[in-house]
Amino acid sequence: MGFIGRTPPVKTYSLYNIDKVKLENLLHKFFVQARLDIEIPDRFGKVVRPREWFLLPLTVIDEAVARLADGSIVGRVYDARLGRIVKGGIE
Repeated sequence: MGFIGRTPPVKTYSLYNIDKVKLENLLHKFFVQARLDIEIPDRFGKVVRPREWFLLPLTVIDEAVARLADGSIVGRVYDARLGRIVKGGIE
């Protein structure tokens, strides 16, 4: 459960032969530029900085998942300024 409560998924994807923890870590690192930088109080008044909130177009997430599935994500990075996946990064 999230820190506020359950949120229904907007979309689900099926990927095979991928460790889910490694996948989550990879996506967090890949989309780090899109992570929402915010501090909000929880229901007890404790300030929380959500690390799993990202501002991304759904089309970019779709593209990232497709590129993960076919391996073409290698050599690509997410450019938050452009709002899209571009060539670059470590080969």
